Amino acid sequence: MFLTPNRRYVTLAGAVLFLEWTWVFLGSPGHKDILASLPSQHKENKDIFDYGFVQSTALRDICDAVEWNNELIFTCDNNSGSVADVKNSILNCLRFTIAGGGRRVTPRIIVSNTSETSSVDSATQRTDFNSMFDLQHFLMSIHLSCPQLNTYKHVGAVPPRAWKHDPLSLRPEDLQSPFLSSGIPRPGSWGGEFHNWLDNQTTTRDPAGGLTVVNLARSPPVYPVSSDEELAHEFGMFLKVQPEARILATSIFHALIRKHNIDVADSSAIAKNAYVGAYLGSNDTAADTNHPPTTLAQRILNETLATDLKVLYLASTDPSSATKFKLLPASDVAALQALSPEQQALIDYLVLGRASQFMSVGGDAFGWS
Repeated sequence: MFLTPNRRYVTLAGAVLFLEWTWVFLGSPGHKDILASLPSQHKENKDIFDYGFVQSTALRDICDAVEWNNELIFTCDNNSGSVADVKNSILNCLRFTIAGGGRRVTPRIIVSNTSETSSVDSATQRTDFNSMFDLQHFLMSIHLSCPQLNTYKHVGAVPPRAWKHDPLSLRPEDLQSPFLSSGIPRPGSWGGEFHNWLDNQTTTRDPAGGLTVVNLARSPPVYPVSSDEELAHEFGMFLKVQPEARILATSIFHALIRKHNIDVADSSAIAKNAYVGAYLGSNDTAADTNHPPTTLAQRILNETLATDLKVLYLASTDPSSATKFKLLPASDVAALQALSPEQQALIDYLVLGRASQFMSVGGDAFGWS
């Protein structure tokens, strides 16, 4: 026969057990370690500027209508300038490559040579695409949207027989000069005009294993993407900023909103009622010789104070004036300083893109973008 415990003792034992567990989690010296080991329900996003591959129906339709020639290879190696200049140059070259119906080599970028051992004659250097942009995103997005466009990841992957003859060089806009302020006047016929030009250039050449290389020179964004209708809304998304810069930009954005107690969601494309973004470029002093640099900065500050927003994120080519260096902990500042000026500008480009309002002094393409 089993003994039945008194109900009062059962209740008392349960209460004691509850108090003991309460002490373990909330009152014991080790409770912080226990709670810290539990999974967080609100982990901070380390990369708010990331997004998925582009799958463009508009570009697929364009590519389906092109007559492709795998014996033709385009290169675009002279992309330089501000973030906006480089983006425009690469996208411009990509669009002409598609119109010409050839293969391509992944574009390279000219950046400042910050090495202490570099000579005066090597103030710039040509570097890989992924120094500024996400290469995997670029390649996969193009593959998903325009599978006919074959890509060599780097110039060394081009078959040696392609270099039997010197590459041809072309400024794309020269085939339809003079071009309008809105771009070349007949974008739909550029491909045909290009192939006529190519035939004239190669008439006297001996076949080089069937491969021809054409270097497309750096040019302003003269291909009117607006003529492609829906593609204009997503073409820029093929160039996603490289991961290291995105993560640093996320840290800066979070530090900015925490410091000023700004309530804004990571998912917001534009941070409403949050902060003013301003850009003070290296050419701004030349743009307005009547105002010294301190006055230009003061004008930006005065314009900010005239708004309802009291927080200013200032991007500048002068590190002593740039906001980003003041927001990061020492370890992240060291990582930031290790980047080239062009890579640092990527971070400003992202943070300024989230600003509630934006202002810029001068005619730098960074400001207009």
